[in-house]
Amino acid sequence: MKKLLCAFLCLLMLACVLAGCAKDKADTNPTETATTAPTATPTADEASAEAEAVRIYMDNKEVWEIIQDKNATSWYGYLFLDLDFDGTLELIASTNGGTDTHSNNRFYKLDTENKTVTELNFPDKNQDEQWDFTGGDYPKVYRNNETQQLKYMVYDHIRGGDYSFGMRIGELTLDEQSNVVSKNLWGFKYTMAEASDSGTEENIFEVYDADGTLTNTDEDTYNNTLSTYEQNNTLLELNFRVVEGYASDYTFTELSEAEQQNLLLEGYKAFSYK
Repeated sequence: MKKLLCAFLCLLMLACVLAGCAKDKADTNPTETATTAPTATPTADEASAEAEAVRIYMDNKEVWEIIQDKNATSWYGYLFLDLDFDGTLELIASTNGGTDTHSNNRFYKLDTENKTVTELNFPDKNQDEQWDFTGGDYPKVYRNNETQQLKYMVYDHIRGGDYSFGMRIGELTLDEQSNVVSKNLWGFKYTMAEASDSGTEENIFEVYDADGTLTNTDEDTYNNTLSTYEQNNTLLELNFRVVEGYASDYTFTELSEAEQQNLLLEGYKAFSYK
């Protein structure tokens, strides 16, 4: 009897030991909590402010689109600049052509809240002598060394005839209060020549004084005016991309809306300055 009782107690003790081990093992491997699959996130372009801005421009395409006959010889295209440096880019629709290299520009501002596009009032929009946005190293962005104000330096290359060439230089700014794109001209440079191969050249220089009066001056004064401006302002690196109306592999108006939107998005995202 005693032997049976001892055996029973031994088995009971063994069962308790095994139960304790099982509990310790369970405690070292807690039950994992269930997780839900991550939700799909939008692509970078869909989530970006750039993509949204271009989408609004496309939704209002009838406001700014240039329609030209495919046989037209004049150049046209689009580019984005932040004229008021508020982070939202304005659209410039530009054409260029004719024997006198005439440019014609329209400026458009985006309202992201109301999702509308409005043409800005440009005082000289019906004149032939406008700023050129079709190539070269212009426009440029300068930062005033004292006030830190940012400004665009713009150029207008003028051809007055077979023997007459010139260049206007000025500042281009956007007045947020009145939505007016204004220019502040400060200089002209002309090269005139007689109408013959052996004609002598004559350079003409003009600058605006503090009162805004255009006066004739000499080359040294003109160059000093430019030099003073460059000393008082720091030239920044400006990047932008012109979306051509006519290219070797496409005509903008003949592209699908998706293709147009992609081109404009590339142009929008290309803008930067530092």
